[in-house]
Amino acid sequence: MQSQRTAISLNDLRIGFILPVPIHSGSEQNSTLLLNRGMQLTEEAVANLRARGIGQVYVSSHFAAALKKPTDRKVASITVDADRLRAQVVSAAFRPRADISHNEVEKQTLAIQAINERAHDLLSVSSIRPNIEGAQEIVQAELKILKASCDLFLSLGLSTTVDSEADRLHGLRVGRLAMGMALADGRADDEIHQIGLGCLLMDIGLSDEARKLRQVPRRLTRLEMLEIEKHPSKTFDILSKEGQISPIARFLAYQVHERCDGSGYPRSRKATGISDGALTAMVAESFVAMISPRPHRTAISPTNAIRQLFQMSNCHKLDPKRVESLVSVVSALPVGTRVKLSNGLSGVVKISRARDPLHPVIEIDTSPDSENLCLLSTSDVKITEVLSSAPTSP
Repeated sequence: MQSQRTAISLNDLRIGFILPVPIHSGSEQNSTLLLNRGMQLTEEAVANLRARGIGQVYVSSHFAAALKKPTDRKVASITVDADRLRAQVVSAAFRPRADISHNEVEKQTLAIQAINERAHDLLSVSSIRPNIEGAQEIVQAELKILKASCDLFLSLGLSTTVDSEADRLHGLRVGRLAMGMALADGRADDEIHQIGLGCLLMDIGLSDEARKLRQVPRRLTRLEMLEIEKHPSKTFDILSKEGQISPIARFLAYQVHERCDGSGYPRSRKATGISDGALTAMVAESFVAMISPRPHRTAISPTNAIRQLFQMSNCHKLDPKRVESLVSVVSALPVGTRVKLSNGLSGVVKISRARDPLHPVIEIDTSPDSENLCLLSTSDVKITEVLSSAPTSP
């Protein structure tokens, strides 16, 4: 469910704040995205909004109080109320951050490495009787870190390499992203936990032969793919014998490779026959698979991966709302991204549009007047290359 938005005057915005949610031009869901979540609200950013004739912006009502300048005698109460609201809505995953220190990055890196090792050991054991308690502990540890710093955790936790260990941990990485998507959607902690658990265990039904096939440095034949496509049913049978596994996790693991148009496996189910958790997980799994190198291909960039997800959504293979959820935690072309255009010019993304994030407003950096080019209305001009990512907040 989309949250309601509250209008805030530019004069009342809290300068220096790291945005916990996006800022839009209006209260409607299809209004223009002005500044994305994670951007710092600087004097320059506010001045640019004023220069475009914008006097007020709209943000999620849950975060409106936190984004306003505190008054002299109500700072403490506003801070407490904002923290309480964030805990209720998204469990503090998007709380404002003034900076991310090197120590914090190192701490999270070590924590993720430790979780990776635990997950590898757990998933390397025979799948006849999985260690459900160990899996529950891994997911709980990940959810705790995710709620503390979603952006940093996903940035560090989705990286991978080409080897059998990376393949073994594919479900772990899918779960991280799927939980981040569910967290951004305001899902309850227990549901998020079950989504992560289903993703973590989604490949336990893979046979040794199927695992070897996934390491072959070429495209698989149809006969070889049939061997791999057996594993969701085997996984479901294994998890059905475990009383600690909820239907959310069990059906997610069973249906994560289905597609909304019926082109997936194992049962070729369409959207109405696919569980809610699997609809989220299939988008996360597709993205993680695309950005991960494989023995037969190199990884593709997150930008191109998101472009493909939108194409799959337009072809009714993926749920559009879940693709939007992914974009809310993994930005395709965030404000500040430098791009090259098909007309030979280059520029910087100035405005991303919520309903069409791959066609933003570009500020041409070769123009002395900082000409803006809207790719929505200029169909002949396309983005051909991402030159550099958006700058991160200091």
